[in-house]
Amino acid sequence: SVKPARPLGVEAALAGMHQMKGEREACLKLCQESLFWGEMSVMQSISTQLPLYEDEPAHLAALLRAAEGVLEGFALESRRPMEAATFYGGAARACLHGGDEAGAAAYLERLAKLLERHDDESLLFPRPSVLYDLVPDSATVDPDLKRVAGGLFGAFDMKGQCKLAVTGDAAWAARADDPIFKPLLDRLAVA
Repeated sequence: SVKPARPLGVEAALAGMHQMKGEREACLKLCQESLFWGEMSVMQSISTQLPLYEDEPAHLAALLRAAEGVLEGFALESRRPMEAATFYGGAARACLHGGDEAGAAAYLERLAKLLERHDDESLLFPRPSVLYDLVPDSATVDPDLKRVAGGLFGAFDMKGQCKLAVTGDAAWAARADDPIFKPLLDRLAVA
């Protein structure tokens, strides 16, 4: 069993100590940093679990509900669209494999809309949030990332990667002519 690098609750205890000492900004910085990493950790954990629970409707529904709360509460679609796109693609796939065609179509629709609104750069680079105003570096991306990504992956095509994560699954190919999914898959292809 993997254990966290440090005991859970350390940030809260340290923040509480800063607060008791009247060190408001130090307390808030620690809380904001913890909130930032917590949100990312929750979404990554949910996205990782989706394919593992696609055949267990109760678990899948609970994960989707939890993710929806994070998406809305942290405004991820506008603030961190790549994170939202990754979730939508995984949720669409999990719903499809779990037999929830309506859910799969709804998440595929959300993914297509999101990709239609963004180019590669706006998809990848997060927008600032008031939630992290005291730790702005936590939500910024190195401007040189485009060059580095191009060197690693051969091209800076984040939209293409998002699409491939969905359409690369054989289950979607089997539904390519389905009247529910065909228009959505067509939109996704040109987004």
